[in-house]
Amino acid sequence: MNLSDKELSVFDIEMKALSAQERIAWSWERFGAGVVMSTSFGLQSSVMLNLVLQVSKEIPVIFVDTGYLFQETYQYAQTLQKKLDFHPRISVSYTHLRAHETEADL
Repeated sequence: MNLSDKELSVFDIEMKALSAQERIAWSWERFGAGVVMSTSFGLQSSVMLNLVLQVSKEIPVIFVDTGYLFQETYQYAQTLQKKLDFHPRISVSYTHLRAHETEADL
C-alpha cells in the first residue's frame, strides 16, 4: 500500500480520532484475514487481547513459544485463555528446538 504524503496526513488525522478498539475494528474490516495479533503473554497482553477479541474472535492470536519463558508466564497464558475464551496458535521457536537437541547431546 503506497500512500502519498497527503494521503498519509489524512490517514493520520482519521486514526487519531479513533479509540484503540475502533482502530482494531477498522483494521479487521479493511484487511480481514490479513490481521493477526501476536502475544508474549506479558502483563500488558491482557488489555490488548481483550480489545482484539471484543472486535472479533476470528482474529488469529499467535504465541511464539521460545521455550525460555518463566513457568508463571505459561500459567498466566492459561488463565487468560480461560478468562477470555480463546486458543492461540502456538509457534515453537526452531532455535529453541535446536538448543534442546544440542543440550541433549552434551
